Amino acid sequence: MNIERSMTSGAIIHELGTQIKNYRISRQYTQKDLAERSGVSLRSISRFERGEDVQLGNLIKILRSLDLVDNLNMLIPDVTKSPSYYLESTTKKRVRKKKTEDKVMFKWGDEL
Repeated sequence: MNIERSMTSGAIIHELGTQIKNYRISRQYTQKDLAERSGVSLRSISRFERGEDVQLGNLIKILRSLDLVDNLNMLIPDVTKSPSYYLESTTKKRVRKKKTEDKVMFKWGDEL
């Protein structure tokens, strides 16, 4: 998504509508299918995909029907969690074994 701070509210709504349309098409739903699955009128879905305003409740219904409602957690991050919490899980690139001193304990007269 290409939403930037300098965009107007209308431009952001248009971008959201475009993204919803792309998800709908990727799941091979028609607007009518999405309307039936979400409980939002066909007219509202059509208007939203064209960049017109939509009620927040309808947006949530649409997101739920596209299995995107979990992404709302990223909309307003939890202030009690550090920013690194939201990053991809970091995996170690390599493993190092702890160095141990190779001390050979022997007594004079022992064979090596």
